[in-house]
Amino acid sequence: MSAATAGELELPRWARSWGIPLGCVLLTLFFFVTGLPTDRIGAYATAKLRAATGADVTIRELGLGLGLPVALSAQGVSLRFAGAEPFELERAKLRPAWSLSWLRGRPAFAIDVAGPLGSADGTVTLGAEPGFDGAIDGVDLARLPLDSWLPGASADGRLRAEGVVRRTDTGPRGELTLEVGEGSLSASSLPVALPYTSLRGKLRFTDASAVEIDGLTLDGPMLAGRLEGTIGHSPIATDAPLALKLHVEAREASLRPMLEAQGLRLGPDGGADVTISGSVSAPSVR
Repeated sequence: MSAATAGELELPRWARSWGIPLGCVLLTLFFFVTGLPTDRIGAYATAKLRAATGADVTIRELGLGLGLPVALSAQGVSLRFAGAEPFELERAKLRPAWSLSWLRGRPAFAIDVAGPLGSADGTVTLGAEPGFDGAIDGVDLARLPLDSWLPGASADGRLRAEGVVRRTDTGPRGELTLEVGEGSLSASSLPVALPYTSLRGKLRFTDASAVEIDGLTLDGPMLAGRLEGTIGHSPIATDAPLALKLHVEAREASLRPMLEAQGLRLGPDGGADVTISGSVSAPSVR
């Protein structure tokens, strides 16, 4: 999914064709000859995961999986983020990735993990700006702490996200494509949860904005909508400035009074265009 950026050093064809595979073969043989020092590898992996995710990571057991290059499988992997309950990974496999980033001093590993929150399959790159290139799938939205960021909000559904994201000193950078199947959305201002059949869109994390929302589209039997715009940078997430445009369409007559009570002026077709400004904790709708 990722591509070499303009201006980066490009290796000769012979190095790409033979150098990287040969290096991985030698690495595999080295692990076999030395007896695979899993204690040191486990300590190294734990330290790198802690640095990359900010979580307190523990690994109970590491094992060797046959393949080229060598793969590590882990059991009893637990991640604990500050202020949140720890969660266990049911499956965790890791192997060196076929990537030129190794030659730039940035180790890259192909991962395949699954747990209660969902699964992830892709490439993790370590270094000063750790990143992920791949997909996460089956994320249960009901288990995410949306209420801590949007008070009174909750969601149901299973999320799939695909893209490339890296962590920098000033926040994440990259792009994600999101897709959710059937589910529902609720908020403190709504008396009932609103069902939907699909929710999809694209998010970008840039220097200019914390989040750029590119056509986040909701389709449901009662309500349809499209959201785009930006959420700005802020040291405190709830103080982040909003510059959003929302188009909503009430598909059920019973929903019109509910939306109008929120200050929306619906047209004869049940649609309304809304501008959202202010901050995450104190949005202004007009």
